[in-house]
Amino acid sequence: MDSDLKEKIRNLMLVAIDEAFRNHVEHTYEIWMKDDTGQPLRAATGVRNGLIAYVRAYKAAKEWNPRMC
Repeated sequence: MDSDLKEKIRNLMLVAIDEAFRNHVEHTYEIWMKDDTGQPLRAATGVRNGLIAYVRAYKAAKEWNPRMC
């Protein structure tokens, strides 16, 4: 894998991570609209958990370093 392909793949991963977090937050609020039991604490917890995963995944993608072929 050359450096151009590596960067293209990294950028795709970062876009996917962004989209996954956006979808997670959207889903969290969809749940709130269907069931307000324990809200907004449940939504805040869900978003916080998603944010933790987002930050870890983003960092891992930025640090991703496959062997060059």
